[in-house]
Amino acid sequence: VAEWQCLVVHEAQTYLAIASAERFASADSRSQVREDSTRLGAAGNWNESIKGVSTEYVKLLCSDDVLAPDALARGVEALDHNSRATYAAGKRDVIDDDGRILWRGRGLWRHAKPVAGAEAMRRFVRTGVNFFGEPSFGLYRTAALQKAGGFDPKWSYLIDVASYRDVLQQGDFVPINETLGAFRVRNSSWSASLVGKQAEETRAMVRNVGEQPWVHASKSDVALGQMRASANALARRPFFLFAEAMATRKTKG
Repeated sequence: VAEWQCLVVHEAQTYLAIASAERFASADSRSQVREDSTRLGAAGNWNESIKGVSTEYVKLLCSDDVLAPDALARGVEALDHNSRATYAAGKRDVIDDDGRILWRGRGLWRHAKPVAGAEAMRRFVRTGVNFFGEPSFGLYRTAALQKAGGFDPKWSYLIDVASYRDVLQQGDFVPINETLGAFRVRNSSWSASLVGKQAEETRAMVRNVGEQPWVHASKSDVALGQMRASANALARRPFFLFAEAMATRKTKG
């Protein structure tokens, strides 16, 4: 992909991070750095990032997530070949602060193929799992995201899923059955209490999406998804406890 634009919107980042972004931008006219000094929060920062975007597609790259070299090209290819699609996403590895892979190829579902937006969101309701992954590993059709009003600040942990709900009401979902990068889990996020809060919000999102008439989810779908969201949280707890212990050992070492 030769024609692209990169906008870095930083909020209280370190001097080195800002300096690196500005140095990169000074060497490439397609890049721009903008300071978010008002502390808008995650949703506000993301909305600031897409403000005034005129390209056909838009991608977020959050914090220090890592993209594969061909991630953008794969997303563009997926949406170019599916004119009805409003969002495409691939798999990602999960890594720690040092770049060690904790989970490989997370996301999507087995033998995933393009589906209507309603079917994709109904699958979310039934499973209680954000199989779409984080927005770093997806690509939005800009017009659909702007029509949806951007990112909803009502949500703390599932801002991304709320955006998938809103853009997929307008079109189809295209899964990309490749690993497009790595999601970095920070030491500060390794806590059992955070897992519980995320599970609570996931149950709320399952109910929210399940109540959308266009999704055509049944009450049993919603009940099943909420139960699975709780079960998934319990299943992840040992992983987070292990990761937290590893982080503590590294700090003491």
